Amino acid sequence: MRTYLREGNNRREISEARLGTEGVFYRKMSIDPEVYTPIVKGWGMAIHKHLVVSREMDDLEAHLAKVSAEHTHPTDEVRFILGGSSIFHIRSRDDVWMDIHVESGDLIVIPKDRYHCDSLTDEAMMKLILLRWNGLEHPERATHYRPGSRPRPRLPQGFPE
Repeated sequence: MRTYLREGNNRREISEARLGTEGVFYRKMSIDPEVYTPIVKGWGMAIHKHLVVSREMDDLEAHLAKVSAEHTHPTDEVRFILGGSSIFHIRSRDDVWMDIHVESGDLIVIPKDRYHCDSLTDEAMMKLILLRWNGLEHPERATHYRPGSRPRPRLPQGFPE
C-alpha cells in the first residue's frame, strides 16, 4: 500500500498511522483462503461477494462510472484485494483527498458516511472480496453520490510509483 495526501496539485506520502487517525483501517494479509478466512471470521465478518474488475467485463464502463463518482455508504466498506491493484480516493475528515494505492493482500475499511471513489491503475484489473459484518443486513448497499460529483478518468495518469 502506498498512500498520499493530495494538496492542490501536490501529493505527499502519508503513513498507515495517519490513515488510522482518519478512521481508515488497513492490514496486509495472506491471500490464501485457509489463512484469511479464519481471521475474517474472527473479526465477526463474512464474505459478501467476490468481484473481478477488468477490461474483459461486459459492463466495465458502467461499473467504473458508478465507483469513480464520489459517494458514501451508510455502512463501512470493507475490501480485501486478491489480485491486481486499484486506487481508493478517500476524503479526510477535513475534506482533503487521500489517494490509497492497494494491491494483492491489502485489506482496507472505509468508514461509513465517508466520501470516496476508486479507479483502476494502468494494470486495469482488480480481483477482490467485499466483506460485511456478521448480523448486518447487506443488500446492495445504498450509495449516496456527492452533488455535482463526476466520474473520475477510467485510468489515472501519472500516479506516483
